[in-house]
Amino acid sequence: MLPRPCGRNKGTQSFTKAKIRALVGGLNSVWITAMVKEDYIAKTGNDTLEKILLGDKPVRIVMKPAGSSVPVVVDMILAAMGTDRDAIEKKGGKIIQVGAKQIPALIRDNRADLYFETALKGHPAVTEVSLTGNVRFLDLPDGVLSELAKQGLNPLPLPEFFKGQSGPTKALDLGTVIIAHKDMSDDLAYLITKTIVENKDAMALAHKAWANFDPTVAGKLSRTGIPLHPGAARYFKERGWL
Repeated sequence: MLPRPCGRNKGTQSFTKAKIRALVGGLNSVWITAMVKEDYIAKTGNDTLEKILLGDKPVRIVMKPAGSSVPVVVDMILAAMGTDRDAIEKKGGKIIQVGAKQIPALIRDNRADLYFETALKGHPAVTEVSLTGNVRFLDLPDGVLSELAKQGLNPLPLPEFFKGQSGPTKALDLGTVIIAHKDMSDDLAYLITKTIVENKDAMALAHKAWANFDPTVAGKLSRTGIPLHPGAARYFKERGWL
């Protein structure tokens, strides 16, 4: 079980040819969001993601290293806005990639300006940054939401979980997906999918984050980000949900 993967700037294309397929998507929401230092806004006047990334002022962006879903989706966001890492650095900006435990200190000490992260309620690093870093949460632009929705990422507001939000924040839901090898037998994929869906209440008791899991949309591309396994697709079609 993994947060939904995405090919760098290629959306689901990479995974159509890969050896993985989805069984069940949308088990719980995992939002990707952006936070900017209030000091940076005061210094530059740039108070939206468009102004920050497309303007002429340098920005120091911090996020987790390769291996996390965050840098992959950030590259997709930049591409949807018509920019990239090279353009950020040519303007004097920086791309800083460190472990999540190091990020709050970088923000607090004014060694980074803009922070991209996957967030859920109570996320340790995001909570610490919101309480100690004097940051503002930024809406992702509507154009980014529309473009990445085509690539399997679900536009969904981040509820007002943190200090620095003035209400729900426009964000992308990466979701959590059960995946399998494409060569898994159709019957086994069908059985696993059926078992998860038809025991959703019992599973939510064991893992509270799954309490809002909606099986009726769990087979849709907007919840999986990658193609369904044929066995899983058979189950969702039988239920009339696909």
